Amino acid sequence: MEKLGQSYGYILYRSNVGIGRTVESFKLLGARDRAKVYVNGKNILTQYDRELGEWSPLVFDKKVDNCLDILVENMGRVNFGEKLNYQHKGIKDGVVIDKHAHSGWDHYTLPLDNIENVNYNGGYEEGSPGFYKFELQVETLGDTFLNFDGWGKGCIFVNGFNIGRFWDLGPQKSLYIPAPLLKIGKNEIVIFETEGKASEFITLEVVP
Repeated sequence: MEKLGQSYGYILYRSNVGIGRTVESFKLLGARDRAKVYVNGKNILTQYDRELGEWSPLVFDKKVDNCLDILVENMGRVNFGEKLNYQHKGIKDGVVIDKHAHSGWDHYTLPLDNIENVNYNGGYEEGSPGFYKFELQVETLGDTFLNFDGWGKGCIFVNGFNIGRFWDLGPQKSLYIPAPLLKIGKNEIVIFETEGKASEFITLEVVP
């Protein structure tokens, strides 16, 4: 991730594996912190820091041109102790498929520091990450909390400002929206969600 000029957010690794290939296993080398693996758009595996580097089953469709996607998330860094030298993110040392190093990757950086150019025309796909845009009409300014019940994992933007990350594992169930981020009239709320778990609506509350 750092070698691509990115410090935070997500990075997507994509490779065309071809037709008629049978695969038994694969593993990620030097990967951090959380990786979601997709074959032809379907999520087949999610690994966390302690699981990354383990051999995992991988099966391709023999009849189609297979696409392998790996979405890696930077979940944060420690700033003390013996792990200071191991805070690089993304996939550092490569991907091994059936004991052979796999090359030919395209890299897509997703620092999520600017969402102005996001295309919202794509449809919902179960299990796939996506951006969801909502409009909020405000008549009186005030602090509020966005309840993310019904959503999986990701981060939320209010009028282009990233207010933080969320995860349905808890314990936190809402994110704070200070009044200065809002404006009278139309406001835009964008949710980037990685688990394919989304709701048709959002809920704002006076208290968390």
